[in-house]
Amino acid sequence: MTEIPLNWSPCTGCTCPNHNLPSRNFSPNRHTLDDPNLSRLMCSNDEPIESEVATLHAMTASYEAEIQDINAEESRLAQFISYMKNRISLAEQKAKALCQERQRISEAIIEKKRLFHPIRRLSAEILLRIFRSTIDFPISRTFSEENDQWEFHPSDSMLWSIEMVCRRWSVVSLSFPELWSFVNVVITDSNFGEDYHGIAYVRRLGMQLARSKLHRLSLSILNDYSHSSFNSLPPALVAILFAISGRVDCLHLYLPAIMFSKIPSLHLPMPSLTNLCLIAMDGEATDDYHDMDLFHCPLLRELHVVDIFNVSGSFALPWAQITTFTHDHARL
Repeated sequence: MTEIPLNWSPCTGCTCPNHNLPSRNFSPNRHTLDDPNLSRLMCSNDEPIESEVATLHAMTASYEAEIQDINAEESRLAQFISYMKNRISLAEQKAKALCQERQRISEAIIEKKRLFHPIRRLSAEILLRIFRSTIDFPISRTFSEENDQWEFHPSDSMLWSIEMVCRRWSVVSLSFPELWSFVNVVITDSNFGEDYHGIAYVRRLGMQLARSKLHRLSLSILNDYSHSSFNSLPPALVAILFAISGRVDCLHLYLPAIMFSKIPSLHLPMPSLTNLCLIAMDGEATDDYHDMDLFHCPLLRELHVVDIFNVSGSFALPWAQITTFTHDHARL
């Protein structure tokens, strides 16, 4: 609380004789010798007569008394100035305190108004749509003509941040397994290493898959060739794939040819797979491999391949059951 009440205002005048500063009008000629009997002395070296001496003494005494009065008033004014400076300083401090209090009140108003934000009234279904729009699947990619190669842009799932916003958002995000059913996997030496980072990455994958419960999965796997020395799928990832293979509905593989060639030996079943996308990161190298039978996928209906020149020769696919096929070449 401030010492001055908020309805305070400065005094505009009163009957106190000391309320206002005295007004002084000093004539610049009031001390000149206008007596003709005395003015002659200013123009000569004559000795003043006795009456003139008395007059001059009286005038001098009057001037000296006036100087004493001026000195006294000047001292009082100096004290008054010092007092007013202190009052001004105190007023500035109080004004600063009022500004700070106003800022705190404004922040409190904003904070309280946030409680009325419409987002608090959104239903779980609307939040689901909003959260769903933050999911980046599959891993985005662009083709660099300068480097003549694909550039991939993996990003962390926003869901991990969304669930930390508040308790309600956490409850909503965890209540819809479909949100967690879009899984992007980036193969690097760090992500699948044996150190703490590798363990943490695999653990997070496990947490996401657990949160997806029994929902059908959409999975994209990227081998980051600039940070990966793997020639085959990492063992930890293989174990995860066997655990979830029955739930994978959509699969995107961005792998080099040699990594594709190692998949058939796993005999990995994909009984629910309906949509498959294959991108060969080293292009024509897939021509060195023939009849690669990647998965047993009896429900496969859609196939999209990129930069694989001899698809039918390189892969053994259930062509008879595929209803939609697209084939793109970024390097042509």
